[in-house]
Amino acid sequence: MVLVSGHGVDTQVQEAALEAARTLFALPLADKEAELVDDVYGTRGYLPTGEESGSSRHENKEGFSYGFETRLTTHHKVNGLRMRNRWPSPFPTSGVKQLNDLFTALCKVCAALTKAIG
Repeated sequence: MVLVSGHGVDTQVQEAALEAARTLFALPLADKEAELVDDVYGTRGYLPTGEESGSSRHENKEGFSYGFETRLTTHHKVNGLRMRNRWPSPFPTSGVKQLNDLFTALCKVCAALTKAIG
């Protein structure tokens, strides 16, 4: 585990993404389950309680997997993990933007760390 301080990710971006995540996970279970991770959409979508670890251990948490926004409707030829993001229909586009803003900022931090280490 690593804690990175002084990363430059705006506190407002972090707080907005946390609020968006709260909104996403507060949706009714049926809405979230409409976007389950499956073989068609790769690693994108909702992971119910106990489904994320890939092991026989039950994890008492939900997950929601997303990545870079793309219009792909089939797996990327080079990166099979890259697929279209799946968002429950009641989740507002403002929430999607807030989560994507944090994702983009964290990718920049990761790129800077990788360059510094490598």
